[in-house]
Amino acid sequence: MTVIDWGVMSMPEWAVCYLEYGDAGDLSEEDLRLADEWRDGLDRQAKNGYGEGAYVALGYEDSERYFSGHPAFGLPCDCIDCRITVFTVR
Repeated sequence: MTVIDWGVMSMPEWAVCYLEYGDAGDLSEEDLRLADEWRDGLDRQAKNGYGEGAYVALGYEDSERYFSGHPAFGLPCDCIDCRITVFTVR
């Protein structure tokens, strides 16, 4: 197994429960679409770059929430740091 660190991104705080646990809560259809498209894009990039055995893991840093004008996706909002790691199985 190979581990590739893709770095840290500003993750919209509202998306964490959905992306991590599948809990949509009271998210709008637009919010769900944005989160799904972002996650699907990460998975596609990993598979295109490292093969079909690649998968992406999201890890939430021990940081305080903060406002970001440029989150990973969506409109400006409160965010937390999210480390994106790709694992490859060959």
